[in-house]
Amino acid sequence: MNAPPHAVLIPYPTAGHLNPMLELAKLLHSKGFFITFVNTEFSHQQLLKTVGSDVMSAMNNLRFETIADGVSQSDSESPDHVFRVWFLIQKNSPAPLRDLILKLHSSSDLPPLTCIVTNFLMNFTRGVAEQLGVPELVFWTTSACGLMVSLQLGELIRRGFVPLKGTHLLCEMKKRIKFLDRNKSIESILSNW
Repeated sequence: MNAPPHAVLIPYPTAGHLNPMLELAKLLHSKGFFITFVNTEFSHQQLLKTVGSDVMSAMNNLRFETIADGVSQSDSESPDHVFRVWFLIQKNSPAPLRDLILKLHSSSDLPPLTCIVTNFLMNFTRGVAEQLGVPELVFWTTSACGLMVSLQLGELIRRGFVPLKGTHLLCEMKKRIKFLDRNKSIESILSNW
């Protein structure tokens, strides 16, 4: 009997990225794939918050692994947490991922590794995949609107729509809207009346 294809899926640690990657894992699993779903430590905690621990034991041929990322609780709560978490994962996760993939490769209990499917924000995976000779696919979880903006951004810049005109008005808005004085973390609000 042939071994099933074995995909390693690596999501970015926010609900908008974890949930679609988990749905992809379920879809591939339903088509006969063996799935290793790799979370960073921070991502694992986010997954537990969004979908609970039940999903982690619900399917055969779907296993969860966790790799180190160096993200502390204070990092995840800082005002610049999005960038801080991304940076720490890029910096700290390549070696643990490489070690995990080598472990998966050498395990006689698992099907041979077929590919890595990674979120587009998890840039560090490319170097690991290339180093180990494992094919990598990039999974981009965006809305149709986000996709269109990314596809058309060059044209918007060429036509002069970007950068936005009138951004100097943001300073004027801040002076006029008094409640902003109570919330120092808000610099401006754009509204379409």
